[in-house]
Amino acid sequence: EVRELLSGYLVHSIQLQLSNGSARVLLAEPEVLETWARSTHHTLRGHKVTISPSNTEGLLCVARLPADCTEDEFAGLVGSLGEVSYCFLMRSEKTGESKGYGFMEYVTKEVALQAKSVLDGRELRDTVLVCDWLDPSHVTFASLHSTCLYVDHLPKDYRDMGEFRRVFSKVTNPPYCQ
Repeated sequence: EVRELLSGYLVHSIQLQLSNGSARVLLAEPEVLETWARSTHHTLRGHKVTISPSNTEGLLCVARLPADCTEDEFAGLVGSLGEVSYCFLMRSEKTGESKGYGFMEYVTKEVALQAKSVLDGRELRDTVLVCDWLDPSHVTFASLHSTCLYVDHLPKDYRDMGEFRRVFSKVTNPPYCQ
C-alpha cells in the first residue's frame, strides 16, 4: 500500500514503524530527495502516515576527488571495491561542476566497511582521498549541499578531524569533516 502511495517514485525498500505511524522509505534514485516535501502526509487504512526518505546511515562520502573526476570514473572507483546500490557526485547547483566529493552506498555493510578502509587515504591523481560515513541526520539531497564548506590549502596529510570539527563547531556543527 505504501508503494501505491509513492507510485511516482522508484522505491528500493520500505520499513513500517507502527509505533509512531511512519514509514522509512529508501528511494532507488536519491536525487529526488532534493524535491521531497518532508511534511508530506498520506492516509493509509484510515491513519495518517508520515513518509520520509531513508536516513543516510549507509552512505559513505569520498572527498578530495580531483576537480575533473567524472561520474563514470567515480562509479568505476567505488564499484571496483564491491557491489554498489547507488553512487553520485555532488555538483554545483549553479555551474554543474564537481564539488570534489561524492556519495555511495554498498549493498552490504561488510563491503562498505572494507571500501571505506581502502578509499580513506588512497591516492588518486595527485590527491589523497578521504572517506567516511555521512551523519545519518541528512535526509534530503539539498542538505548535502547546504552544509558543505570547502577549506582549501590544508596540509596534504592533515587528518585531525576532531580539531577541525571543534574549530568550526563555534559556527555550526559540521555533519562531515574532510
